[in-house]
Amino acid sequence: MTRLVSVDALRGLTVAAMVLVQQSRHLAVHLPAAASRGMARLDADRRDLSFFVFIVGVAIPLALGPRIERAGRAALMLRVVRRSLVIFGLGIVLNGFPWYAWATLRIPGVLQRIAVCYLVAALIYLSTGTRTQALIASALLVGYWLAMTLVPVPGYGAGDLSPAGNLAAYLDRAILGPHIWQVAKVYDPEGILSTVPAAATALLGVLTGTWLRSGRTSDVIAARLAVAGIVGVAVGGLWGWWFPINKSLWTSSYVLLTVGLAMLTLAACYWLVEIRGRRHWAIPSPSWA
Repeated sequence: MTRLVSVDALRGLTVAAMVLVQQSRHLAVHLPAAASRGMARLDADRRDLSFFVFIVGVAIPLALGPRIERAGRAALMLRVVRRSLVIFGLGIVLNGFPWYAWATLRIPGVLQRIAVCYLVAALIYLSTGTRTQALIASALLVGYWLAMTLVPVPGYGAGDLSPAGNLAAYLDRAILGPHIWQVAKVYDPEGILSTVPAAATALLGVLTGTWLRSGRTSDVIAARLAVAGIVGVAVGGLWGWWFPINKSLWTSSYVLLTVGLAMLTLAACYWLVEIRGRRHWAIPSPSWA
């Protein structure tokens, strides 16, 4: 199977969006209060990390699928574990740079979440079939919803989704102590429990990547990606009435909404690049090398 430039294009667009959002965060420091609040809202509502985790999942069948027969599942699993540990370790190093205050060093982080999601999704892909993967992703999303809304938190009760009162924040404080996001000090946006639905995001990406390798015609692949994206956005928005769409908590409704948007964007990239053949805009110019 030839390399899908459309997936690379979506990955590049996502990374560019992440850089722009990061720059807007720094810019907000120098803006008046009203404008700064707008920038903060932009950062709070960003969808780029979810897109990236989804793309990590999409890339798993594309990268590992052709190698299963050649290298064997056991060897690929070992490679996945090794790569995940390296990414997780790099995240710890970046969290502490340059002072490394070990007593309060943040353990979770963006790279750490990517590493864990990649590890879980890749190992499940290598050991199960598509139906089991879909069932696991659904169980993770529904289980997280039930846990966050039904399990009581000491001092807050059940169903409290405030920054300090939700179950994910309570577990972060109880297990990680001072090693959480120091800006908030009461929760970590890449904490332990919220990594569960993030792993489901990667698994939905795995299912999408498997669909891209299905051998069906390009028109059918693009059309069904678009339909699945519309369904994801609709179901995510509907679920948001009972389990609000929230990036910091990575709620199940947020997963379906952002995965739906990612599928729609991928469908557009796939149609433009793979079907229409418009690849020039998606390939870096040789002068940039």
